[in-house]
Amino acid sequence: MVPVEWVAGFVEGEGTFTRHAHWNHTTKDGQTVYYRTYVPTFQVSQKEEQPLLLIAEFFTSQGVRGRTWHRNNQYGGAYEYRSLGAKNCLRIAETLYDHMHSDRKKTQLETWIRTILLYQRVGTRVDDQPTEYEVGR
Repeated sequence: MVPVEWVAGFVEGEGTFTRHAHWNHTTKDGQTVYYRTYVPTFQVSQKEEQPLLLIAEFFTSQGVRGRTWHRNNQYGGAYEYRSLGAKNCLRIAETLYDHMHSDRKKTQLETWIRTILLYQRVGTRVDDQPTEYEVGR
């Protein structure tokens, strides 16, 4: 298995700490109401598959669930490792933080951690008031 320092260095160059929006719906007073929820997301992309398989193996050994796949795009495609959810993303953040060297990436990771903790505390729904666009969509 690769060392954590290698994974942290690779993630500093190719990784992204973000959130993924999902549209959901519920019925309220006989109307369908659409709303967004956000899911903390970690992803790293690369043209070569092997480094991502090593990253997937590393995080699996840390108890993180994720998956690797190939996606096509206008540049010929790339492989991507992605892990979703607060539990997985916090474990990734805690594992990598002390091994990162880039101040920019550390700041991004700190903001991401605060956001995940906020999501856990208040929930992931953007708001309970639908916009006109969202009602009956």
